[in-house]
Amino acid sequence: MKNIQISYGSMGGDATCAYYVTLNKPMTVGEFIDEWMKENPKDWGYFGIYKKGAIFGEPLCEYSHEKIKGEPLPQKYLNKKIKDVFGSGGWSRSDFEFKV
Repeated sequence: MKNIQISYGSMGGDATCAYYVTLNKPMTVGEFIDEWMKENPKDWGYFGIYKKGAIFGEPLCEYSHEKIKGEPLPQKYLNKKIKDVFGSGGWSRSDFEFKV
């Protein structure tokens, strides 16, 4: 990936691990989502905006095989610059929460 680097934490009992995400340049939420889906066309999971107590963030959207399923994130969030990204996954599932 050009602008997104992932390093992996230790594997848990369910064969998933934390993702440590580094952005090589400032990105918006929409840019991250577009690049991730393009570079990982078989992945599926959730993209969400960080909210304390929400499992995948709030609002959130589901994606699978380069397509957003159901309602996308609202445009006002897609245009926001990312301050931090948290991720986790395994077995082609990748979930991400954005602090904006």
